[in-house]
Amino acid sequence: MRHSTQPDIVRGYVACTLLTDIMWWASLAYCLGEKGLNDRQNWPTALWGQWIGPACTFPIKAAYLTGLFGKDRVPAIKTE
Repeated sequence: MRHSTQPDIVRGYVACTLLTDIMWWASLAYCLGEKGLNDRQNWPTALWGQWIGPACTFPIKAAYLTGLFGKDRVPAIKTE
C-alpha cells in the first residue's frame, strides 16, 4: 500500500474526504427528496448508517484541518 508522510499531501487527502462527506449528504438528500427526508421514522437501518457514518468522521476531519490536534508531525525516515 502506498502512503505519504508529507503533511501537504495528507492534509489535501483529508480535505478531499471532508468535501466528499458533504457531497454524500447532498446526494442522499436529493435522492430522498423532501418527503423521504421528513419520513425518518420509516428509514431502514442501512439508510441511517449512510447518514451517521460520515457524521462521525466529519468532525474529526474538520478538527484536523483546523489544527485542533496540533501541528503535523513527520516521522523520521530510517536510513541504513
